[in-house]
Amino acid sequence: MNKKQTKPALERLVLEHKMIKSGTYPNCSTMAKKLEVGVATVQRDITFLQDRFLAPVEYDYFHKGYHYYEEFNLGMDQLTSDDMQLLTSAKILMSHFEGSPLYKELGSILDFVTASNKDSVLMNRIALPPTPKTIVDTEVWNVIFNSLKTNNVIEFDYNGLHRGIKTHRRVHPYQLLMDDGLYYLFAFSEERNAVRMFNLCRIENAVITEDNFELPENFDFSARSKGYFGAFITSKTTRYKIKAKGIARQALKERLWSEDQKLEEHPEEKTVYMTFSSTQEEKVLHWILSQGADIEPLEPAAFVEKWKKRVLAMYSLIQGN
Repeated sequence: MNKKQTKPALERLVLEHKMIKSGTYPNCSTMAKKLEVGVATVQRDITFLQDRFLAPVEYDYFHKGYHYYEEFNLGMDQLTSDDMQLLTSAKILMSHFEGSPLYKELGSILDFVTASNKDSVLMNRIALPPTPKTIVDTEVWNVIFNSLKTNNVIEFDYNGLHRGIKTHRRVHPYQLLMDDGLYYLFAFSEERNAVRMFNLCRIENAVITEDNFELPENFDFSARSKGYFGAFITSKTTRYKIKAKGIARQALKERLWSEDQKLEEHPEEKTVYMTFSSTQEEKVLHWILSQGADIEPLEPAAFVEKWKKRVLAMYSLIQGN
């Protein structure tokens, strides 16, 4: 037997609102039957409309059903065609995270709200190139998401990327971050007595403890990060200088990589020099390496040596073959 699909709360509220506004005086039983939910659920929804939306809804004992005793509209009743176009574009941009719990939850709401806008020209005129999909365990997601709401300490087993071993962690969840199609938990690790980044794909056996933590004022990742190179940071701010040629010259000019970046063009050399500050050394290194021979780091000296070692390590692979 197929299990009935429960409608998202927002969709259910909108349908109940439409039934009440129709003037047919629906009661909880008739609405519950149409929505395939329990009578208690509809009763809670009515209370929610009254308390949260301040809806002028009341039960009419003569007609034995609910009605609005004065004009009332939900916010979605006021959506213009331009609003619908924007919501449609938001749904398209969210496709980058298709397969993740966040996409499933928000996508169902956007699908319902924009259901009458299927023929939007934006559906075919805005697109994201296919990328690897995010795979997140729903149970892990729920544990983290719920702990963010209640500031509860969580525990889990973590498969470390560099050490290659599984460790047990006890952390204070600060924020969920999305970077390059992946989800990360930015949290304080009791074992390390420091903030750490955890890839949700490598978290197992996550549980919420009964212990609470106090969220510090400086919990925000963005406030700790200098530079726009992704989700990983260190406590050290470094000033970099790089030289770009070829296609990379344009890449430097088309984006803001750091708030304090400075560009210096040398048309005669067909090069662009950029200086900038960042707390994201490893991400900066990965970015420079991704540009191949078109970008060369010049400062600081220790970073240049690190870049040279990576390049030589890649070259040794060629020699080995």
